[in-house]
Order: sequence, then structure tokens, then C-alpha cells
Amino acid sequence: MNAKQLLFTEIFPIKVEALPHLYCYTLDLSQGDLSTIGGKLAYRLQAVFAGHWAWANRRLVTDTPQEESKITPIIQRLWSEQPDIFRGLRGIALEPDKRISAQGIAEFVVRGLLAEKYPQLRKELDRRRQDLGKAYVDRMHDARPWVIAGQPAISISISSRMVHKQDCREYALEMGEDELVGLLVADKSSTFKGEVQGIVGRLATERTTTSGTDPTRRDATTANQCPR
Repeated sequence: MNAKQLLFTEIFPIKVEALPHLYCYTLDLSQGDLSTIGGKLAYRLQAVFAGHWAWANRRLVTDTPQEESKITPIIQRLWSEQPDIFRGLRGIALEPDKRISAQGIAEFVVRGLLAEKYPQLRKELDRRRQDLGKAYVDRMHDARPWVIAGQPAISISISSRMVHKQDCREYALEMGEDELVGLLVADKSSTFKGEVQGIVGRLATERTTTSGTDPTRRDATTANQCPR
């Protein structure tokens, strides 16, 4: 997998008057990372309730508010399912008549309204994939929130990257091990990605050396310690 190449970026102003009425919730925390908890809670509420839910500008924002009695059981389940993350979340509270900032509106549009269009956009970009034989050119999109002259806006970027169809073993056998250095790679069994900085040894030897450890965690640690 090679580095991506940016094709173009377009910036669009948001017509605030066309948006549905938005409601804000604040999180009551005793401990924990606010952004992590807020983002994961928004994801869970989006899966349970209608409308759109997004973590935007340190607030939980939605266009379909729910009564506290309906949200509390979900938080209680999260305490049991993911205690390390949610044990510090005591509850959430609706902020009446809270005016959302331009940054909050832009983040809600990107993470809430626009997010439901991503599968359709991904399908359209897949149609433009180019097959090069042993590799293919993939198209990717990236949407980001902005505030321009005090007004909310979003940018949408389209980029391309060349992805090898071979895995690392096949590529090394054909091209030589030295050609792996500098290559961007992805772990098949997780979402871990990185750049090959060097070859430390054979898999059989390394597996014996690291017996009893999580290989993905070890690989991530090794990658972080590599010189940039």
C-alpha cells in the first residue's frame, strides 16, 4: 500500500437555516476522557434512536432529543459492557435553548448528517477503482469541519492510493526483502497500519521470542519506537 495522493478538495458553506433544530446534551463526568466517552456514547445512541447523534464541540448534539428515562438504561448497560471507559459517566443533561457554535454545527454535519451518506459515496468511489494487474488504485474521501469568517463549513477531499494485491510475503518473495522498507502496510487481523521501518528477523524466531504476548500490541509498540 503506497502513500495516498490528494486529487482535489472542495469547501462548502453550510446553510444553517436549512438544518433541523439541534439540541445539546452535556456529560456529567467524574473521570475519563471527555472526547472518547462522548464519541462512543454518540455512536451507541445513533444505533438505538432515530435521527442523528454526534459528538460535536464537546457536546452531544442531536436533531431528535430523547427523554432522560430512555437514555439512562443505555448508559447503565455501557457501565457493564465497557466499565473501563464509561465508569466515570454519571449521566447527561439536556441544555435548554443552548445555541450551538459554528464549530459545533460544522462537526455535527460531518459526523451526523453527512455520515449517513458515506456508504453511498464509498460505493460511487469503488466504481472508479482502477485495476493495474498486481495492484489497484483506490479512491478515498475525507470530510472535515471548518469555521470560515465565523460561519460553519465543511470540506470534502478525494484522494487516491495504490494498493498491492499481494501480501507482504508474496511481495518480498518477488521483489526482495529490502523493497519492504518504506512500504505502507496494514494488518489483516486488525485496523493497525504503519510503515515498514526495518526487518528484525524471521517470523518463526520472533514468535518464539514473544511467546505469550499479544503480537498486535507488540507490533504497535515496536512501530512507535522506530525512528521517524
